[in-house]
Amino acid sequence: MDEEQHLTLSDRFENTEFIKNSMMVLGVPFDAPEEFKQRVWAAAQSYVAGNRSMDYFYKRYGNDAKFPRPPENRRKLSSTLSQCNFEVERVASQLTNGVERRSYLGLFAAESALLRLSVSFEYASFLLMQGAVYESASVMRLCLEQIAWSYDVYLLDNETLFEKNPTRSVSKIKELDIHAGKLYSLLSNYTHIQPKLQRDYLDFSDKYAAVIFRDFDAALKLSELYARIVNLYVITAEKISYDYFAEAKAWSRNQDGDLVRISDYSCREAMRRWAESISGDA
Repeated sequence: MDEEQHLTLSDRFENTEFIKNSMMVLGVPFDAPEEFKQRVWAAAQSYVAGNRSMDYFYKRYGNDAKFPRPPENRRKLSSTLSQCNFEVERVASQLTNGVERRSYLGLFAAESALLRLSVSFEYASFLLMQGAVYESASVMRLCLEQIAWSYDVYLLDNETLFEKNPTRSVSKIKELDIHAGKLYSLLSNYTHIQPKLQRDYLDFSDKYAAVIFRDFDAALKLSELYARIVNLYVITAEKISYDYFAEAKAWSRNQDGDLVRISDYSCREAMRRWAESISGDA
């Protein structure tokens, strides 16, 4: 967790000896209700003090405990990543839905690779939330390579799939996204921290140059690429495993039985519609 998500005491507690000796860092969602943060803080303080109940700290100091509100770019970033990750989780759950698959080596390898990518997406989004642009880009490129490899091998039923190079498979995934090559190239620039990117992580506004370690504005921009990779993940997984998914949002079958893309699908649009359906039920 970074400093903007820490639960810290307001200045008025600095004269309290207990507070000075037991400062701590607690991680909670920054969009959690204020009362929830106060209760978590009070419980932690009471534990350190050896009290059995949090009532004393909550009633006496709870309303005075102030927690900083993250800036707008971080809230937008969190919203974008949450929408994308909802779709990743939806697809990952379908990959393990218990429906019996064909005994097909390529299908097994492809689904296995796509399933483990749910963890890769989790860490890529975590790095973006920390403003670690270059590190997240490296994981995002890994995701793109594995998606491409899965699409390249899912129809194979022999050991030739082990000869497929994930890097070279990117050209194959262009069948599903013609811009995949450009996207891969852009992520490679970040992964290798090309010299031309130095102007993005060096700050010359002061007397001496400074290195920028966390850039939340840049992370918000990069989240657009993250969303595109999640889109490709959903599109690829649903095409590969369409016959085994309970529901597909990016594909459907036409009258001839051929798979056709649902043109208006995107992970953001899917999440918006889901949110509207929930609010409608309420």
